[in-house]
Order: sequence, then structure tokens, then C-alpha cells
Amino acid sequence: MENLVDRLHKGFHDVIELLGLRKTGGMDEPTTLEEEDQLAGAAPEIKKLPRVVNLLTIFSQDQGPTNECTGHSGAHTTSIMATIEKKSIRTVEGKSIIALQIKEGTYDPARGDYVRSTPKALVKYGVMDNRGSVYTFGKYELARRDKFRELLASGHPIMTGGFIDRIMCDSEWFWKPKGRAGGHAWTICGYNDEEKYFLCINSWGDSWGMRKMKGAFKIRYEDVPRLFTSFYLIP
Repeated sequence: MENLVDRLHKGFHDVIELLGLRKTGGMDEPTTLEEEDQLAGAAPEIKKLPRVVNLLTIFSQDQGPTNECTGHSGAHTTSIMATIEKKSIRTVEGKSIIALQIKEGTYDPARGDYVRSTPKALVKYGVMDNRGSVYTFGKYELARRDKFRELLASGHPIMTGGFIDRIMCDSEWFWKPKGRAGGHAWTICGYNDEEKYFLCINSWGDSWGMRKMKGAFKIRYEDVPRLFTSFYLIP
């Protein structure tokens, strides 16, 4: 019965995606020379990493019929960080970060925005959560692929994305890395060494994704090289 419910759940969302009712809007661009100096090589040294890390303490927000995935990736990232800091569930709205990107002139409603625009706007303006707490950030950094697990284990979600297919994930909610349906942004928020995948939160609402982990999907370790070229965090 459990497997049948899972299959029906996945099938329903596959149809929604095939009908083109899910939007994306994430764009990649090469790392600048200036950003090379911000490479997060100083990831914390953890002698023994946990086998499993899950920072997903929030529900996925829904970007709806817009190309606002980059802003929602930033919202999920800062919501997770705020929840960890305040030790209570905090939410930063995706719309509030999109407003910052519009203010900067980087967001295009027809195309979306570059993943980089989100951390840059957060550093410049800061952001407020649903309880009125304001967060300011001194800088953003590039995350190294070989340091993802250390960063996640120390409480740092990672903003990135990749190209997706008309159906984004396979039957087990693993990202299908050879997509041609456009770029999309999301947040890496955990890993599982036992099953060899990174856990991510998407921006298509909490009804989408792994049924018992609302709004989430997985990326196999072996598929990380097929993600966008840059990965951002706010230290």
C-alpha cells in the first residue's frame, strides 16, 4: 500500500510537470576572478563527519507561475540558517528576496535570474524573517564541491541549481541530470553517505517531492559534476 501511494504521488506530479505547469528561472554563469578570492576553502575541519546530515527544518515555498526559483533558493537558505540560529522555525519569504533582485535590476520576469544574484543581494541589503528579526551578511562565498559535506555538517546550506528535464526527477526522486527544459535553482540542505546522495529543497511547494520529506529531492554524489558551475553560501 505504501509503495502504491508513493507511485500515485509521483505520477500526479509528473503529469503536472509534463503539462508545463511548473516554472524554473535559474541561470548559471562563469565564476568571476573576484569571486575566486571568495572560495570557501576554509570549510571547517571535522575529524569525523556524520554519516547523515539533514538541515531541512522548513517546508518548501512555492514559486508558483513565476521564474523566481533563485529568490526562493535564497529564502530556503536563509530560513534554514535563521531557524538554526534562533532555535525555532523561522521563514524568510521568497518574494522578499525577489524584491531585492528587482531593486538591483537583475531579475527578469521572462527569464529569471542568475543564482549569483541572490547571495549578492542578501549581502547588500539583508533580509527579515516572518517574526521581524533582521539578518545582515558580511559576504558570500563560493562552496567547493569537495567540501559540501563539511559545510553542511557545520550548518551551511548551499545555493546552486542545474538543468532539468520536463520531468525533473526519476521514480525515486533523484534529479535527472541530462535535462534540456531549462535551468532551475535550489538549495542543498543535507547528505546521506550510506545511500550516496545530497538532499535538496525545491521551490514547487510542499506537496511536490519525497512524500515524507515535503518539497525535497535527491542528487546522487556521482551527478554533482553535472550541476551548475558555481555553488554559493553565506558563512
